[in-house]
Amino acid sequence: MAKSFSLQSVLSIRERAVELLEMQLAGLLAEERELKMRVEQLQRIEHGMFVGLARQQLGVLDLPFIEQVRWQLLNLQKQIRDHTRRLLDVEAQIEAKRKEIIRAEQAKETLEKLKEHEMEAWAAEIARREAVERDDQYIARAYHMNRE
Repeated sequence: MAKSFSLQSVLSIRERAVELLEMQLAGLLAEERELKMRVEQLQRIEHGMFVGLARQQLGVLDLPFIEQVRWQLLNLQKQIRDHTRRLLDVEAQIEAKRKEIIRAEQAKETLEKLKEHEMEAWAAEIARREAVERDDQYIARAYHMNRE
C-alpha cells in the first residue's frame, strides 16, 4: 500500500504557483516582443520621415509642409520614448518575475526532496518490518523443526 505524502497539498499549491508565475512571465515576454516590434516600426517611420524631410529641403522650400513634418516627427519621437520607457519597465518586470519563479521553484524542490526522503524512510520501515516478519517466520519454523 502506497503512503501518501503528508504535505502533498502544500506541494500541489507550490506547483500551481510556479505554473501561474510561468504563465505571467510568458505574458510579459509577449508584451516585450510587441513593444520591441512597435519601437522598431516607429524608428523605421522616423527614419523615412527624416529622409523625406531631407529631400524636401533640396528644392523649393515648402515651409508649412516642413513645419508639419517637424511636428509629426516630434510626436513620433515622443511615442518612441514612451514605448521605450514601457519596454524598460516590462524588462524590469520580466527580471523580477524570473527571480520570483526561481524562488518558487526552490520552495517546490525543497518539498519534493522532503517527499522523497519521507517515501524512502517509509520504504525502509516497510523493508525493516518485512525482515522482522521473515525472521519471526524462520525462527518459528526452526522451533517447530527442532520440536519434531
